[in-house]
Amino acid sequence: MKQANKTSLVAYLFALALIGVVTGCEKEVYNPDNGKTKPLPPAENYFNFELRGKVQLSVDYHAPGFQAIIEVYDQDPMSEENPQVKKEGVQSIYSAYTDQNGKFNGTMIVPVVLKEAYLYTDAWGLPQCVKLKLSEQGAAYDSETDVISRPTTRGGNPVNGLSGTVAPYRYFRTDGVWDQNLYSLCIWNSWFEFSAPANYLLNAESVLGAGIAGPLADRSQKYFTEVSKKSEGHTLLGQPGETNVATKEDGTELQVTFLVERAAQRNTFGYYYYKKGQRPTDMSQVKKYIIAPDASLDGYAGFSATAKQAVQLKFFGDSGIEPGVNQFPAGYEIAWFYIRNAASSSLIGYDQNKYGTLQNIAYSGPLANFCTSNDTGDNRRFVLLKDSKTGLLVLGFEDSKNVAANDDYSDLLFVVKSNKDVDGSTGEIPDEDTGKEPGVLLQEGTLAFEDIWPAGGDYDLNDVIIEYTRKVTYNTDNKVTKISETFTPVQPDGSATYDNFFACQVKNMGTPTLDAGMIKETATGSFVITGSAKSVKGKSFTVTRSFATALDKNTVLEDFNPYIIAKAYTDANRIEVHLPKHDMTSAADASKMNQDNAYYIAAGGIYPFAIDIPVKGFIPATETYRIDAEGQYPAFANWAKSKGASDSDWYLKGKGSK
Repeated sequence: MKQANKTSLVAYLFALALIGVVTGCEKEVYNPDNGKTKPLPPAENYFNFELRGKVQLSVDYHAPGFQAIIEVYDQDPMSEENPQVKKEGVQSIYSAYTDQNGKFNGTMIVPVVLKEAYLYTDAWGLPQCVKLKLSEQGAAYDSETDVISRPTTRGGNPVNGLSGTVAPYRYFRTDGVWDQNLYSLCIWNSWFEFSAPANYLLNAESVLGAGIAGPLADRSQKYFTEVSKKSEGHTLLGQPGETNVATKEDGTELQVTFLVERAAQRNTFGYYYYKKGQRPTDMSQVKKYIIAPDASLDGYAGFSATAKQAVQLKFFGDSGIEPGVNQFPAGYEIAWFYIRNAASSSLIGYDQNKYGTLQNIAYSGPLANFCTSNDTGDNRRFVLLKDSKTGLLVLGFEDSKNVAANDDYSDLLFVVKSNKDVDGSTGEIPDEDTGKEPGVLLQEGTLAFEDIWPAGGDYDLNDVIIEYTRKVTYNTDNKVTKISETFTPVQPDGSATYDNFFACQVKNMGTPTLDAGMIKETATGSFVITGSAKSVKGKSFTVTRSFATALDKNTVLEDFNPYIIAKAYTDANRIEVHLPKHDMTSAADASKMNQDNAYYIAAGGIYPFAIDIPVKGFIPATETYRIDAEGQYPAFANWAKSKGASDSDWYLKGKGSK
């Protein structure tokens, strides 16, 4: 029995050993990952927590010869007091050069919260500021079709106040203020749209020549700006014989082409003429002809940087009412006038029952609103400058009542072209190569890090906070030649126990220049601030990279992998915390990445360990409070759970709202 039991025991032990061998073989063959790091789940399963996105921008000013910098703002950049002047301190979120025809097609990288924006350019002769609508389809502006900034209701019939079937159309009033000797080259309706004659507006390129208007606008802009900065605009002023155009030969034709409008007022612009040496003293007896009832770029006067910009002036004989011809005889002076703010935007949408016809409002201002190029002394408002490169005359005026208000005389600029030699000029626009200044795009934001990764944390995202500014310099081809990046630690005191070090990896280091306190890690393609974030709090560090071969702008903007080296600085096997779904460097301990907090996102996919917030001045969550806790940024949770579909403005409300 005992022997039998012993035999059974041996058999049992042998069988058990055999099972162990078999089991060991099965383990080796069928479970190759046992004891190893489990594969990460697909990255596409995770929300990327990005607060910036790409928007396709299309701009067409229909302006041959105009190459301009365009800027996009997340708020109206224009002053409420003076809509022609940009506010102080307002910062664009995107900028680029158009091509030589005023066109741009490209991709902006802007905050995803943005649903509307403002397109601005300081190039004279182009619409200065218009509103853009942003959507998944992109944002677009076309100067020929876009009317967002204009009235939504139009009048369709000529208003009372003009009579006749051909120019000069007689303007009349019943109260006698402006009814004597005021005429018009055209008929317009209640919205100041031209309605007759059909051939009134000419093609500017046909008049001036291809590619003339843009460079001439550039030269004029530079010269007038320089003069204005020196407060010497009054030196451009001349006497009536200089601001007027005097014909020297029979058969002189004059064409006036719109160039620039930067006026705060909606002015009416026109001309009159008389025999040389017979300068009038009583303007009520002089026949005056309106060229543009509303000489505003955003009005319906027809003036814009589009094809139809020019007008042929007419000679109506000595009586002033004969059938008009294009040729002026020798020995005549053509003078100019404007009626200040006669087509004020306050008239648009007028109450006809209260005011009567529109024409009973327009031109009813005091006589002081009527200004001519024959004015003398302190009443002078006009300048007539000769462009030394093209020989064309540039006519400008100041629409302020106070002659010393701006001293730039460029509220409205026209080009006067003649087929024969004429007299008249108060100065000369220098023939200088204006060139094109490099464009600069600024991208600003705040980086917030949780330093306890790969373990879970309190998700207050305040252990390391870095405010940054990226200054991208680009050429007229929108290619980047230099980028300067400044980083400033601003985390709250006591928010981090560890010594964490900030770094940023880039694919194209170019030729870098680093501030003291920074090092270049060649092996990782990173630049690192060598002091821990809490030890250098409030100190700014800048790295500037220059590129021998200019780079695509978006390629440079997207080449941005900021991170922290947690707990201690080392150049190997270190713990790095990156933005969600961004790669760690070759110096990181790759084994730390695991399924629990993969891709620097906490289990459950709700909390990141780092985030890039597209504003400066972000107020961080209080220590040990989750970022979405009550009293912090509660909307963060909805944003994360919806994977960005809602509450993308979470950082603008809650604790940090104003």
